[in-house]
Amino acid sequence: MTTVTRHPRDAAPAASPARATADGPFRLGRRTRLPGHPSVSRGTAVSVLGLLMLVGLAIRAAIPRGLWLDEAISLHQAHLGLPELIQNLSQTDRHPPLHHAVLWVVTRVVGDGDLEVRGPSIVAGVLLIAAVYWLAVEVFDRRTGLVAALLTTLAPTLVWYSQ
Repeated sequence: MTTVTRHPRDAAPAASPARATADGPFRLGRRTRLPGHPSVSRGTAVSVLGLLMLVGLAIRAAIPRGLWLDEAISLHQAHLGLPELIQNLSQTDRHPPLHHAVLWVVTRVVGDGDLEVRGPSIVAGVLLIAAVYWLAVEVFDRRTGLVAALLTTLAPTLVWYSQ
């Protein structure tokens, strides 16, 4: 019979029974930084994230295209009064009315041009960059957060649907 010797770093950490039952099977808190992998400073991460969000805004706003049929229908519905809009949505649409309500407000405050109608989707697409960064930082580290934010900034499908 042979005995396999494991390296100390490969050994599972011994969890106390009280901690395992109180927090569940997963360790809570930030991951420790791996040796040999320098961390990205908070200031650098914030600067790069801001730059990525500006690039994402520029990409989403700079590519012109006409309104899709569903956008034209939503714009038509946004020109109705608010009670008529809610009534129309309850009869013809299965989706929650938040987007339509935001579009209703936007058409009254800003206008109903192509860029104005796409404004809520563009804002949501740019805020998604920051949300993905935050999620990746919570799960991994700042470097991974920046890579995830870069991929979110440039992902063609995300750009297309947030225009």
